[in-house]
Amino acid sequence: GSEKDIADVTSPLELLDARLAVEPNITRRAVVNANAHDIDRLRESLERVEASGDDIEHFTGWDQQFHLRLAECTRNPLMVWLYTHLNEVRGRAQWSDVKGRVLTRRRMDVYNRQHRAVFEALRRRDADAAGRLMTAHLEKARSDMLGQDTGT
Repeated sequence: GSEKDIADVTSPLELLDARLAVEPNITRRAVVNANAHDIDRLRESLERVEASGDDIEHFTGWDQQFHLRLAECTRNPLMVWLYTHLNEVRGRAQWSDVKGRVLTRRRMDVYNRQHRAVFEALRRRDADAAGRLMTAHLEKARSDMLGQDTGT
């Protein structure tokens, strides 16, 4: 089926499982291959997502941008393509329905600290730490989605 069909039958949880399979390795490659310009662009999207406050749409847009720019840091066009396709699924209605419940201010603050830690590991060129931090970030998002009605 087409991409639209895949997006329609993929749950937010399935999307996170796919991201967990791909993004920690994208992050490791990003650490190895990013140049100074890539790192500046990544910092810009990090600062934008950190400035979101309570604005869920702003947070979501710049969060996606941060993860996309991380993929661009790999300098691998196929990895960028892979992430872009994952992101297209993420933009669909099912996730839109969930994100208002999942993205509390406290969780957005935690995600921002996690983004910042990934960025700092990339800047120090610590691929193992960056990969581990991305895994932890996506696992936190996954558990938040599973526990979305507990308010924690």
